[in-house]
Amino acid sequence: MATKVPTEILIKILNNLQSSSQSTQDLYSSLLVNRIWCKVTIPIIWGLPFGQKCSTKTDTDYKKLKKKALCIRTYISCMDAQLPDAPKVFNKLESFTSELNWLCESLALICDNILNIDLISCLDSQEQLLAKLISTQKRLENLSISSAKPESLFFEAIISQKETLKNLRLKKLNFHCFREKLSLNGQFILLQELYIKNCHGLQESDFLILASSFTQLSSFYYFHPRGYTRYPQEFIIEILKTANTNLRNIFLDVYSLITFDTFSAILNYCTKITELTLHNLSPEQVIAIFNNNFNELKRFSFDCGGKGFDANDLLCQISENVPELLETIEICRMDYNDPWIFSADSLRIFFEGWCRKGRRGNKKFRRLCIRLTRSARYRMMFTALKLETMSREHFDIIKEYGIQLKFDIEN
Repeated sequence: MATKVPTEILIKILNNLQSSSQSTQDLYSSLLVNRIWCKVTIPIIWGLPFGQKCSTKTDTDYKKLKKKALCIRTYISCMDAQLPDAPKVFNKLESFTSELNWLCESLALICDNILNIDLISCLDSQEQLLAKLISTQKRLENLSISSAKPESLFFEAIISQKETLKNLRLKKLNFHCFREKLSLNGQFILLQELYIKNCHGLQESDFLILASSFTQLSSFYYFHPRGYTRYPQEFIIEILKTANTNLRNIFLDVYSLITFDTFSAILNYCTKITELTLHNLSPEQVIAIFNNNFNELKRFSFDCGGKGFDANDLLCQISENVPELLETIEICRMDYNDPWIFSADSLRIFFEGWCRKGRRGNKKFRRLCIRLTRSARYRMMFTALKLETMSREHFDIIKEYGIQLKFDIEN
């Protein structure tokens, strides 16, 4: 009876079966029906090397997926003999993103022109594979590594790409385990963006040589791990000093008040900045930013770490020296329990200074963004800020000066 089913219909049935099924087990059963069913089923199974279900929710699922993934290593190793042109195709691979880092060794054999590599959960046992894949690249531009325990091979692999890397992102790395003295000849001559989030151990003096190699850096993002009070001040200052006026975008969130030395480095070295985000500033530091003649500053995001300051006085003081090109001011982490309270008159004084410096008649885009701290009461926080700390007169002034007001809820 099965042999009488038209082939076209059979293909649709089996394709629908593999789409709705949670595994390829039913497809394996269809291989045994007869020769026609086998001929139709084989191409479908070959198109599902991992099976239909690829969950990694548990350790057991992860081990099963790892075992299934070994077939890709077999495919790659056999390509040269079975498909002579296949290595040429892989040689043109431009992006590689994977948690399956045990495949790096196979890819490194035939892929040396990858532009973008994003590797997640790099374990100790995979360090050599990771280093080999990175080191063999000839034109790697964007590299992102997360959740790794780096040692000497790891750093050597990154440093080997110092002449081509344009974007380097490091997340959840533990630099405390690195015990060898860094050796770095030359600079990262093309690196434009450096992103460091929740990394440990950069305060070690050996890493200053790395910080002093980012001469062309234009964007620097640093997020300090929560719960750690000591942030790598010397490392950050060395980056600011080295990149100097090349830095156009700075984001620092150190979860404690920014020290005098770090803040001074920003004022002294980064005078060409266009986007600046600094968390946990004091009111005096906010005023210093406006008084520092950042003539090219277009966006300034900040919050004040201290409590009990006079928001009216702060607005009036910064209104005297608003950068001419400033388009967006973002007040972050407006706390429900300690919101900014300022009068409509102070807001008018600030907008007058802002618009006067920006030549009010040129219709320059201006935005005041207030970012609220999320909690279970975020709807109440929004209402409290809107109704209790800002009156109808506040909103009339905002409309009068043509300012776009935006409320964000921060995670």
